[in-house]
Amino acid sequence: MERKPYDVLAEPRGATYRRLIDASRQYCDSFLLVDQPGWPLLNDRAHALLEALTPFLISKREAWDWPGTSIQGGDKAATIYSFRLVDESMRILKEGVEGLYDWDSPNCPSDLTLLRPDGTPWLVTIMPDREAFLELSLEELDLLKRENPAIVLVEAENEGS
Repeated sequence: MERKPYDVLAEPRGATYRRLIDASRQYCDSFLLVDQPGWPLLNDRAHALLEALTPFLISKREAWDWPGTSIQGGDKAATIYSFRLVDESMRILKEGVEGLYDWDSPNCPSDLTLLRPDGTPWLVTIMPDREAFLELSLEELDLLKRENPAIVLVEAENEGS
């Protein structure tokens, strides 16, 4: 199935955000969160979220790039946390914030990315720009819009957004 990028035009908040996270479960088995250098330091709330997600931690690594973002000219790499997407970690994702763009420092780790089992992204957020896109097949797009009619998506003009 061919997948295309679809830009998220309006931030999913409240029930729309929670339905988006619920929908990811049928396509994704992991997610990423990022602590970026040069951004506001994560506060106690952000550290509490990371602590709550610790039982689902797959890996923690330093990197200069991740889906949707690349650090240019910095002297310190970002910390990328990879977690298993299971019912309990989804609950934390849904209850930890009210909207998709709330995953931003200092209150939360940033750039929530939901990954398919093959490691390709399903959802990518780019917090410096407050942007997000989904990589979907036409069938996935139709199903998502039926299950979550309030989500506003448009086919991206450039591959990879």
